[in-house]
Amino acid sequence: MHEDPETFLKNSYGYSMDTLEEAPPVLHTFSHYRLRILPLWAQVQPAGDRIADAGHQWCRNDDIQRMGLPQPVHKLVADFFLSTRQV
Repeated sequence: MHEDPETFLKNSYGYSMDTLEEAPPVLHTFSHYRLRILPLWAQVQPAGDRIADAGHQWCRNDDIQRMGLPQPVHKLVADFFLSTRQV
């Protein structure tokens, strides 16, 4: 990411950021390389009227099992929904 998270969210999705929390890094090993994900959890608000771009969708936490997410992304999302902390 070449922008700070707040600018990215505003420019890409039209959201303003209320809070930002760094989560612990996630390491995932593939057969030919290692992936290190540095997750950020943000609480956001719409920054104005904006129509969502095609290809994006909101989902409920019980929908993630059926979404076909890559395993490291699925683990991040599932861990977030299973946690009791609020961002």
